[in-house]
Amino acid sequence: MTPEKEKLVEAAMGYFELGMLDDAIAELAPLGGRERLSVLSSWSAALRMSERWPEMLSLTRKMVELYPADAECWVTLADATRNSVSVQAGLELLRTARRHFPDDGHILFQIGCYCCQLGRLDEARTAVGGAVSNNLVWAKIAVQDRDLSPLWPEFKKRRFGSPF
Repeated sequence: MTPEKEKLVEAAMGYFELGMLDDAIAELAPLGGRERLSVLSSWSAALRMSERWPEMLSLTRKMVELYPADAECWVTLADATRNSVSVQAGLELLRTARRHFPDDGHILFQIGCYCCQLGRLDEARTAVGGAVSNNLVWAKIAVQDRDLSPLWPEFKKRRFGSPF
C-alpha cells in the first residue's frame, strides 16, 4: 500500500475510533478496490455499528469473494445477511462456511446464536458446545450474548458459569 493510501486508512481509523462512522466510511472511499482485508474489515465494522446493513451486505459479499479462505469474512457476511435478509438466510451461510471451516469456534458459536434465535435450542446447545470445546472463552461469551438469552438460565446454573 502506498504511503498516501496508508494515510487514508489511518485517518479513517481515527474517525472510526472517535465514533465518526460516516467520516470513516467517506475517508475509505478513495481507496477504490478496497482490497486490503484490514481496510475491508474496518469498513465492515463501521457499517455494522451504524446499522447500515444493505451496504455491509454488499461489502461482505466482496470480502468473501476476495478472501474465501478467511473464516471471519464468512461470519461478517452471515451477520450482514441476518440483519438485511433473515436469520435463516444468515444461518445457511454459516452452515456453508462450516463445511469449509469445520472446527472454527466463531462459526460454531454463531450457528448456535442463530439457531437459538430460531427456537432451535437443541441445535444451539450443540453448536455452542462445539465452540466451547475448541476454546473456553466461548463459555464466558455465551452467558452474555443476548442471542443466547433463552439458554442463559441453564448456562448460568452450570459450574463456573460455563455452559459446558
